[in-house]
Amino acid sequence: MKNTVCFVLAGGRGERLLPLTRSQPKPLLSYAGIYRLIDFPLSNCLNSGLERIFVICQYLCYPILDYLNKYWAKKGIIKYITPQQGFGTGWYMGTADAVYQSLELIREINPPRVLILASDHIYRMNYMNFLREHLEKGAEVSIGAVEVPTKEAYRFGILGTDDMGWVRYFTEKPRYAKMVLESKKTCLASMGIYIFNTKVLFEALSWDAQDPYSKHDFGGDILPWIIRKHRVYAYNFSRQDAYWMDVGTINAYYEANMELVKERSSFALYDPSWPIYTYQRQLPPAYTLLSFQNSFISPGCCIKGEVKSSILSPSVFIEEGTEVSDSIILEGVKIGKYCRISRAIVDERVKIESGTVIEGAPISVVTKEELKKKAPISIEEVRKKKIAQRA
Repeated sequence: MKNTVCFVLAGGRGERLLPLTRSQPKPLLSYAGIYRLIDFPLSNCLNSGLERIFVICQYLCYPILDYLNKYWAKKGIIKYITPQQGFGTGWYMGTADAVYQSLELIREINPPRVLILASDHIYRMNYMNFLREHLEKGAEVSIGAVEVPTKEAYRFGILGTDDMGWVRYFTEKPRYAKMVLESKKTCLASMGIYIFNTKVLFEALSWDAQDPYSKHDFGGDILPWIIRKHRVYAYNFSRQDAYWMDVGTINAYYEANMELVKERSSFALYDPSWPIYTYQRQLPPAYTLLSFQNSFISPGCCIKGEVKSSILSPSVFIEEGTEVSDSIILEGVKIGKYCRISRAIVDERVKIESGTVIEGAPISVVTKEELKKKAPISIEEVRKKKIAQRA
């Protein structure tokens, strides 16, 4: 099984994560202060003993390549592919096209199976268990799947299976899913990770490339076609009672980070048997003058105010008198004196002036551009409004 080749798809624009992805590729968004989203599939591969890994990049690819070269490429198991390196003539037209343009590479390696992975999910998974079940079932394609509330079906690709786990239909992000009509509380959603027998992958991608009406997407085009022609199995990851989160939206990104600072978090980072690897710059230890509670404080931070239920990336400076709560503060942010920041995501290297109040309703995303468009409320303005309300 270790001769399986892995492709990590890291080329998407991440439009649902704007404005955070305007200048930062989605796979490099911070998680828990020190990690990047792409660290999770790569760590899962490494911990699973899979050492032939290709990362497919496109949008803002150079920061991704720089990050991979700083840490992952040094392990000698990671290689990356950009559109210019495939046999296509331009940018990838979709997730399926990204792999299609690498078919010559796959043909040269000639692996028995190909594992396709996304780069924007938070989870620990032993891919060997996934591969083992794929082989035991005699599947030609296997889809990693999790159970989600039916009311959230519109966010995912939804699988319909029989009692043995064989996929009978697939609907990409349905507004009116069949599960809703059947009044089920949960439905089975694709995790966006797939195992293909190589011959079947070649057949499917070659067919898709010739279809002028295709959007060249695994979920929207490849899976519906392949289910009609091949044995497709759903590997139910929820049976392991394991955590999985798709952080493809601002709300999901915020909730995934805030889950970590709960007293009883659903996802524990402290598992020495399955470490999450990452690149870290050499920075001094964090310095805290006052108090912090239920928070992650990364190296290089200097905290003179109060921090509660928040995640601070490296090199964050918070001045005296400032209160930060229920927030994600990304790398290099500087917050002045006597500020109040609540339910906010503050983008990298933003400078917040003294006396500023930012309170999310439900979440405020603070970038340099957003600060220019709309000045945050000052504490003095808040005080005046309260006095006016009492009058």
